[in-house]
Amino acid sequence: MPINAAIEAFGDRWSLILLRAIVFGDRRYFRELQANPLELVPSKVRWLRELVEIAGVRSHGPHTEGIAEMSGRGMEGRIEQAKRSYEHAVFVGDVGGPAAAERELDKVEADLALARGRILHARFLDDRHEDPRELMLFERATQLYQMLGDTAGEAESVFWLGCFHQVVRRDLPRAIPLLEQSYELATLAGDPHTQSEALRHLGIADHSAGRLNAAREHLEESVRLRREIGLWAGVAANQVGLIYIAAAQDRRDEALALAEEAYATAEACGARRIMRQVAEARTQIMAPDTDHGETHDQSA
Repeated sequence: MPINAAIEAFGDRWSLILLRAIVFGDRRYFRELQANPLELVPSKVRWLRELVEIAGVRSHGPHTEGIAEMSGRGMEGRIEQAKRSYEHAVFVGDVGGPAAAERELDKVEADLALARGRILHARFLDDRHEDPRELMLFERATQLYQMLGDTAGEAESVFWLGCFHQVVRRDLPRAIPLLEQSYELATLAGDPHTQSEALRHLGIADHSAGRLNAAREHLEESVRLRREIGLWAGVAANQVGLIYIAAAQDRRDEALALAEEAYATAEACGARRIMRQVAEARTQIMAPDTDHGETHDQSA
């Protein structure tokens, strides 16, 4: 096609997207494109990013290489490199290339297993039917990350093992040691995202066991980390638990203030599910003779 030929001659595939944004999006300055990067991409690409975020893949942190990798370029590059390593070994006699390529493919397999497991977990949250593949995928990812010496990857996959046993199996004796191990590994790797996840689920476990002070400590530390990394929907999700804890500890005014803040935060980032949870918590607080120490669904 003429357009494709022109792009190949004068730029790359993103040049066409930039031109599209300028021509049809009424953008005159580069800073305007920087301020709203999602407006640059077609709806299908935006949908892909939203799907990846739902699955839990992050575009920051020491373990991931960004949305571009999960949209295919990074994985395709590693697979193509493996093909070239094979050809180089066969035709040139370089036997060291395949070993390095195999390690890269192990990384691809681990990332893919983790991503698939998260998708299955999201389905469980919707229909509450366990898929036996979820546990196998998280176990495989953990095995590969351990073999690769990828501490951040191991921290994340171990977290999901703990989350599976906590949320899907309701097996806290199995879940809590895994969540604690995940937090320790994430601390070593300098990964605040996984730290915040592990702390959140440890807080939920404490809440369900009636250890309200410990639950509050874990959830508040998770909120602090999530604020630092800009995970605002996660901040609001944690505050749902803190609302119930404050109410159970007779801190009603604080609970209502938290509810107002959490609802505004969730609304600002479009987290409608969290908005419904906050509204439910506020209703529970306002209702007389309600047991606020009861654990509510915080598995989002």
